[in-house]
Amino acid sequence: MSDKDSSEQPQKEPNVWLIVLRDDLILDDFALAIDSEAVEFDGLKEDDWLVLTNAGGELLQICRIYRIRQTIENREIYFDKIAPVSSVALADVGLGLPVSGPIDRITVGDLAAALPKCGIPTIDDVRLVQDEAYVRELLQLATVDDVLGPAMGPHELIKDMGVCERYLVGKLAPRDAEGGTQGLEGATAVERTDDEPEPELETHTGRHDTGAEFESTTGRPDPEADASDEIDTTNTTEC
Repeated sequence: MSDKDSSEQPQKEPNVWLIVLRDDLILDDFALAIDSEAVEFDGLKEDDWLVLTNAGGELLQICRIYRIRQTIENREIYFDKIAPVSSVALADVGLGLPVSGPIDRITVGDLAAALPKCGIPTIDDVRLVQDEAYVRELLQLATVDDVLGPAMGPHELIKDMGVCERYLVGKLAPRDAEGGTQGLEGATAVERTDDEPEPELETHTGRHDTGAEFESTTGRPDPEADASDEIDTTNTTEC
């Protein structure tokens, strides 16, 4: 994974959040899953920094948000920089647990002061994730969101264009004669009423041997048919 920061772009000060992991917050190796109905986490944005701690005030890791992906059940937060922390308490770095709720905003200065006490000299020393399987997973998710959607989550609203125009899969999917998309259900499928009969399939009753479509053909010459096809060349005109 490469760092997406660019020296050509103006640098803005990132947000820093202190998050206390509860039972409904699932921390994976490189990601954090949060219930989609937990509105207190709506302020999280890409490129924000997270300081993760447990309920006892023990630091777990410091990480940067790379991507936020919304599903019906969860808000999935993927990291691109992670610094594990062990045997360091919040009080040791001059921080405390949030007064109320599982999340609190702290300053960049607070993070910069806490990093050396966690064995990390500066924020630039937090390493990028180099796990190949994780990078492939991120690429797959980005591709699916871009060509299939919904890229902005299950409640995405598309304006000034149709769904098939917004997402490439809608353009590539074959369409039937009635204008619907074959193999799909929903808005792209042609609605069929219950009273409309199902199309009947014709059953072939002939032989399936070679030449079976010619039932009367024997392959032998027919003398009578040949005689009727003969041309009378006798000249009947009297001189």
